[in-house]
Amino acid sequence: SFDLNATTGVLTFLAGPDFEQPGDENADNVYEVTVEASDGEFNAFRNLAITVVDVHENAAPAINSPASAAVPENTTFVLEVNGTDPDGDLLTYSIPYGDDKESFDLNATTGVLTFLAGPDFEQPGDENGDNVYEVTVEASDGEFNAIRNLAITVLDVFENQPPAFGESNATFATMEGNGSHAYFTHAHDPDANATLTYSLTGPDADKFILNAVTGEVSFKQPPDHESPADLDQDGLYEVTILVSDGFASSAQNLTVQVDDDLAEDSDNDGYTDGEELAEGTDPANSQSKPNRAPENLTLDNAFVDEAQPAGALVGHLHAFDPDANDTIAFALADGNGSEHNHLFRIDANGTLLTEAILDHEANATVSIRVRAADEHNASIEQVFLVHAQNVFIPIVKTFSAGEVTHDRAELSGQLLADGFSEVTEMGVIVSRDWWFSESDPSTRRLSAVDHNGSFEVQVDGLDPDARYYFQAYAENAEGISYGAKKRFTTPVPEAKGLWADARTVGHGWLELPWFGYFQAFENGWIYHGELGWLFAQEAANGEGLWLWSKDMGWLWTSEGSFPYLYRDSTQSWLYFLDREEGSAAFYDFRFEFWFTTDQLGDETQVDETPAVETDGSTAP
Repeated sequence: SFDLNATTGVLTFLAGPDFEQPGDENADNVYEVTVEASDGEFNAFRNLAITVVDVHENAAPAINSPASAAVPENTTFVLEVNGTDPDGDLLTYSIPYGDDKESFDLNATTGVLTFLAGPDFEQPGDENGDNVYEVTVEASDGEFNAIRNLAITVLDVFENQPPAFGESNATFATMEGNGSHAYFTHAHDPDANATLTYSLTGPDADKFILNAVTGEVSFKQPPDHESPADLDQDGLYEVTILVSDGFASSAQNLTVQVDDDLAEDSDNDGYTDGEELAEGTDPANSQSKPNRAPENLTLDNAFVDEAQPAGALVGHLHAFDPDANDTIAFALADGNGSEHNHLFRIDANGTLLTEAILDHEANATVSIRVRAADEHNASIEQVFLVHAQNVFIPIVKTFSAGEVTHDRAELSGQLLADGFSEVTEMGVIVSRDWWFSESDPSTRRLSAVDHNGSFEVQVDGLDPDARYYFQAYAENAEGISYGAKKRFTTPVPEAKGLWADARTVGHGWLELPWFGYFQAFENGWIYHGELGWLFAQEAANGEGLWLWSKDMGWLWTSEGSFPYLYRDSTQSWLYFLDREEGSAAFYDFRFEFWFTTDQLGDETQVDETPAVETDGSTAP
């Protein structure tokens, strides 16, 4: 029964012994054998007793469940996998594979096989869509296992679904006196070819007729809004409509509202009952009238010149209010079309004004939204397009100078084009400086009045014998333009009369070496640089001058006498010293005192203008 390796000394059974079927001589599972070890000359022996020990010998389990099963749709239980083990070992169940294994759950302990979700015959969920689900189950004792391929067939069953209304609660309104106006209910049954039957119940069911086939509901008698016949007499008739397919049913609660005849004008105030009810007024009270919103919101002008300063007039808003004595207020409103509201404002009179400078090139057309509301806040809104008109600077022409004297000139021009914008100013600029420098005291800008496109100005106070430059100008919202530059020269004035010997010094001033600086005027008045305003007249005998002063009356002087002057009113000679702080200072030789003109007070009472004799001379 044994084999002993002569080299290694390893002792082995020639075949594994079987405890249940002993192979030793006396069949007691103790095998007796003697082994020898030899060095070629000497040897040694050992008697051995080999005992075979009994061990557990496992047997594979088996599955006894059928290989196929049929289950009705919408159920989850399939079958219980029944496994047996010859050794009585505890079995564990699992699903190792199968085309439809993802559709199942197998209890590892009990072997109960179920669908994860009840299958739908009408919508197969198996791999090939034939309602036969294929899965392999396994039973294991921990060492050996058994498998069984299962085919689970899903069977079709009748599935009734109840009919349903589109809404469980419905409201229906009908006009009083209307017996033919019907409510059509409608229910839907998901099951094909189902026959639906309608019935009626509820507190007011006796007031209606129901078509059991179509679901049409109508009053038996025309209802009266003023005399409601429903159970609680509130004018709201309450019924419940039932629908059945023979197996299941559903209900819809219906409230039928009987309305007043809205086309009727119960109080004869010009408004129908419907209009008054909509506005919250009393249809039975002729003094209670609904407020109507303004209508016909318009803008009388939507064009405005570009480049005008803020506050420029665009146009006037108008609206009509159907209600008498209502006041309409206009305002800019937010909403569609209000993109450019910030560029405008509306005053209390409904005048639309600009709030910023408009630029045709940036926004030729802008959009605003306007609201017109009455004192009850009923309103109408309208979008308006406002057009910023493209304007240009005016075009102006300078005419040649007209009449020119030593101190005056007639100048004119013509407006050729206004640049599509109102011309706010036109006139002539004149200066002794070719560049018309504003710092030059001779530069003057004289505005003129438009006379059908032409204008003219008279320039006074010019210097004699001087060259002047001038050009016409015109200004509008876009800017200012100038005509061509032209020039003229004032002539030298003819020397005549008292001042024939005077020298011109410029800007209208003359000089006599003995008399000083002064300005002379054609009416006989002069303005003396130190003595002030004087009326001058040559003495009757041709010797000297008579000068009339408001403060001192008539004074006489001459080239050989000045600054000595004879004062006629006091019969005294005066000596003119100079001008101090705005007053002329004199010494009176007769009365021997110094005085100034502002000290005279009421001492001298004279007329405002000197007396002139009929022959043209002035009487002292």
